[in-house]
Amino acid sequence: MRGSRVKSASELLDVIEEHGEETEVGVFELSDPHGPQGQELFGRRIGPVRTTVRVGVFREGVAITQPQRHARLQVALLLGDEHVAALMELNDASSLRAPFAEFDLEQYEQRVALADSVERARARTYIETLGSEEWARREAVDYEADYTEIEDDERYAPHECPVCGLRSLIETRVDSYLGEIAAGTCVARVVMSRPTTSPTSRVAMRRSTAR
Repeated sequence: MRGSRVKSASELLDVIEEHGEETEVGVFELSDPHGPQGQELFGRRIGPVRTTVRVGVFREGVAITQPQRHARLQVALLLGDEHVAALMELNDASSLRAPFAEFDLEQYEQRVALADSVERARARTYIETLGSEEWARREAVDYEADYTEIEDDERYAPHECPVCGLRSLIETRVDSYLGEIAAGTCVARVVMSRPTTSPTSRVAMRRSTAR
């Protein structure tokens, strides 16, 4: 995590390079801190569980897929066999304890869409219970000034909430596929709220991007 944000793919590769051991050019090994660290089991010594990550190959893959992931008008390139092989190797790593093959993307997207629609409906219901005077007070708040975070010279300002229309959505995560769908908490429905009202509401939105 970077503050309240999930790191991008390239940043995660930076973390692997920083904490891993380079065994050959572009290939790093990571030890599992929660796995066996040289203990004995039934008379056999079990060494640390290590995960091999082909960082160099993955960086190439990130660069190749960048135009498609960000919907840029560029000629689309295809991943090579080495990129697929690196993913399959990582998928089979026993230290992950969760093979990618068991992850059903379609079911996951359906669950996310359903949860999002429920939260949006709850947020709209909450807004409708507020009086005009109370909502006017919330509209007058400068959420960008109060909630913008600056970390490592990078500025993280609130997004426009798709439910209330104010720039009051504090992003806590974005999807790892396109990096354009942000989810978070709308602080306009948190600040100055009465104790009897709903404290939080999470909604998803499409991040506006400059073209």
